[in-house]
Amino acid sequence: MSVPAVVAILCLELLGEGASFGGVSPVDLIMMETIVFLTGLASMEALLRLARGVPFWKLCIVLALVAITFGMLTLL
Repeated sequence: MSVPAVVAILCLELLGEGASFGGVSPVDLIMMETIVFLTGLASMEALLRLARGVPFWKLCIVLALVAITFGMLTLL
């Protein structure tokens, strides 16, 4: 879901006057975008397979606990 936002930011940077990529070449940017896209697809597929095999309420509890745990770790 983040791919359209990343592509839009890339287009704005390319079209803008101050297109600075911090020393990253356009080929590297395209490779990074491809990796982000493929990783996103793989993670969505994994979550969909998990959701099909586990009751929904259990999945919600586990994901909530993971989110709370990571949220608490940011407070440390």
